[in-house]
Amino acid sequence: MSKAAEKYGVLCDTGFLIRLNQPQDPLHANARGYLKYLIANGHQLYVSTIALAEYAVRDKMENLPMLYFRVLPFNIDHAQKAGDFAGIVFSQRDQIPEEITQRVIIPNDTKCLHRRTLLKELPIT
Repeated sequence: MSKAAEKYGVLCDTGFLIRLNQPQDPLHANARGYLKYLIANGHQLYVSTIALAEYAVRDKMENLPMLYFRVLPFNIDHAQKAGDFAGIVFSQRDQIPEEITQRVIIPNDTKCLHRRTLLKELPIT
């Protein structure tokens, strides 16, 4: 497949899932638009079990259009590697802008990013 014809996968986070199902959210229309565009253009959508667990805090997963998502598991071996990855991020914390380091969810971000590194079919653009 030529580089121009290559389709990229998209790893969807909790924020995207929430906005997708909350019509009152100011970014709801954007999330729906992205979903329609990605599906129409043949991009594979991925979601981690981490993002699904975060989403489930306030809503049921049955309310998500799960038929469009490929679920990425998070297992014990993933936990170890994600911990190693988070350790690197935290060791470099003094080099990260303050507005990012104040985020409480950085550990979950590193888990999701680690899952992405294991998938050759999810190139970062």
